[in-house]
Amino acid sequence: MRRCVPIIIIVCMLLSGCGLSGSIYANYRAIEALQPVQTLGLDRTDAGASLTAAVSAAEDGGAPTLLHRSGGSIRRAMDALQDYTARGELFFAHTQSIVLGTAYAEGGIRDVLDFAERDQQMRLGTAMYVMRSG
Repeated sequence: MRRCVPIIIIVCMLLSGCGLSGSIYANYRAIEALQPVQTLGLDRTDAGASLTAAVSAAEDGGAPTLLHRSGGSIRRAMDALQDYTARGELFFAHTQSIVLGTAYAEGGIRDVLDFAERDQQMRLGTAMYVMRSG
């Protein structure tokens, strides 16, 4: 029985998923590999959704980087935005506000609310604004 204990411990460690990644989280990503999105701008175009993201600046405290892409839906525009970025993965869990253009707001915001509710990174408490001009 004493011989079986070390084997059982090793098998449990291998099955837990902690051994290879060094983390207890299955979706662990290093913060250095992420680009936190501070503000998300959204407007309607003929092709669908136009998305602008203000990505946090580097540690030097400079101005945020603006990224802009369009797609047939919010998700497709986000995918195009991710393909456009060069530094790392866009991270939407720290998004503080969503700014909607007038054209988007007039067409209804049900899809934006649905997206914010169902997306695994977006927070339900994210502030939403409508920009009338600018």
